[in-house]
Amino acid sequence: MTPVMHHSLRLSNLDSLPVSLRRYATPAASGSFRDLERLVANLSRWHDNSQFTRCLPVFYAALDPVKLSTDSPIESDAMNNAFLSLHALRKLERKHRAVFCQLWPRIWLWIAFFDTHHPEYIIDFERTPMCLVLVEILSSFTSNDAIEELVYQTVGVRAIIMEAWLLTNHSHFEDPEGHASFSKLCDVLHDIPVDNPAHFDEILDAVDGVKGVVRLVIGSIFKLYDIKDPSLSPTTLNCLTGIMAFLGNLGNKPVFCPALVAAGGASVLTTVAAASIRSSSDDLEDLNDRQYFVLLCIEALHSIIPCYRTMQTSVAAGLVRLMIYGITFPPGDDYRGVDSYRHVLTQALPASTVYHSVLLALRDELPVVDNVRETQAFKKWDMYDDWVAFEALACDRIKFMEEIERNEQTLKACTNTDCGIILEKANFKRCSHCRNAYYCSVDCQKTDWRRGDHRTACRVALLSDLANKDLTPRNLSFMRKLLHHDINAENSVLKLPTSSHYNFQALALESTVNPLVTVVDYRKGHPSAYITDANSARAEDLHKQINWDDHIARAARSGGRIELHLIRAQHGYSDNSERLLMMPQYSESPAVHQGLLDILRRDDGVANWEAEVAKLFSRCEGILKVH
Repeated sequence: MTPVMHHSLRLSNLDSLPVSLRRYATPAASGSFRDLERLVANLSRWHDNSQFTRCLPVFYAALDPVKLSTDSPIESDAMNNAFLSLHALRKLERKHRAVFCQLWPRIWLWIAFFDTHHPEYIIDFERTPMCLVLVEILSSFTSNDAIEELVYQTVGVRAIIMEAWLLTNHSHFEDPEGHASFSKLCDVLHDIPVDNPAHFDEILDAVDGVKGVVRLVIGSIFKLYDIKDPSLSPTTLNCLTGIMAFLGNLGNKPVFCPALVAAGGASVLTTVAAASIRSSSDDLEDLNDRQYFVLLCIEALHSIIPCYRTMQTSVAAGLVRLMIYGITFPPGDDYRGVDSYRHVLTQALPASTVYHSVLLALRDELPVVDNVRETQAFKKWDMYDDWVAFEALACDRIKFMEEIERNEQTLKACTNTDCGIILEKANFKRCSHCRNAYYCSVDCQKTDWRRGDHRTACRVALLSDLANKDLTPRNLSFMRKLLHHDINAENSVLKLPTSSHYNFQALALESTVNPLVTVVDYRKGHPSAYITDANSARAEDLHKQINWDDHIARAARSGGRIELHLIRAQHGYSDNSERLLMMPQYSESPAVHQGLLDILRRDDGVANWEAEVAKLFSRCEGILKVH
């Protein structure tokens, strides 16, 4: 059934126009381009928008798809009428939303036509590119669900909006008109839905892929944000909010993360979010706008900061201040971005304290909380307990970092399993190729090479080192010492394994090919440790980060003096991404793992399991051990 024409589009409305407009409107509705030019020029002098509404039938008639033809002369009246009518419709207002629904099919057909076949088409009266015309028309109808559903189910709309973004991103913002167009573009960007892969692909295809999207986002932020004058005006904040909402609408997919990191996204997004806090006023609406913008930035950041370098960069740029700004947020979880904010505070930040470089940045930034620590808003903050837990963990790790920096003595064990002597690091020489093996003498190095251990493992060790090349020696050293402290301290995180948790008796029989592994998991900040077997741990190493064959062989030949200790640390762009690091423990005599196996091999071992394991742990405290 054909829908009833909206009353605003009926030609009879022209009869109610004043004579000065009707004299042009009537012939313009019949196809006269010169009269349409005069009508549009006269309408611009009227401050009363009701006359524009009465002229809508003229523009509706000019956009009749029957007149649309690729064979028409470029400068025919039909082409000129459609082009000028589209420009005139930029004056549509929110009150026209009902009539817009009937105008939209004609608007889109002609915009797509000009954009595809005559992208450079202009007339003397109007020179605005068609992609910007579309943006200006749509900017009057943002935040309207019915219109958004109508517009964005149209294939190709997103591509033309991206074209407009590319165009405005190359314009000069010193031009007031250019900035106004960009502001309208950001209003439209804010509401673009990306509901399925086709929408996502349409956007990427229009801007040369993921890197193109990131270039637009970061480039636009740089244009809007002046580091010499970091105050954000309401207009600038509105533009930035539209850009960040668009990025969030894309879904923060892991595919964007490498490009965002490479473009300096961690620093840029944190810096502009922190600038919005410094520019805050007492106006409630302004406060709400800035809170929303901060949450959008954190929503984008939370996918990239699990990588320790981006976390370090973000903390240095003001991430701690953004977390503390949470005391101004309304309570509850029912608003956009708060889940990401809570994830950063309760998981990403605590988990990053395993990295030395992040702790250095936190040591400089944590004192900012002193300014609000005694305020009632801080104490009543619904995330107060989460903050206290994170701050306590960070301060403990910073204290530990400072302690080991004051005492730089480092012990190492000879890599040759026949030797294994433990001395200060200065007494060893490293393998000149992989730099991972330590030897107390040339004879030990030759022995280790001849036995085939390092001959086969050296290249693999080098590849493993390359896989973790982003980790500086200082970070690796700190993680090794933290692991040693957490396992061997008085309040060790390694809990007594129960006899029923694993079939340890079966493991005792195959310990040479499937040794025990102590796993220390730092992915939630506070470590948790458990003992498992190498086959089970290996099955979880989906990306083959560990050279298991070499470690298992060395542990088997060491007679219990080498224990396999595995670190699981936060790293990567998805929730299940992690960094695995094998940091074997060398001891002067067999320790926990060998002791557990010995208990299991005794006839009465399991019967007195808890007592025997407690004695074992106590006995092992006096054994010299290094990682």
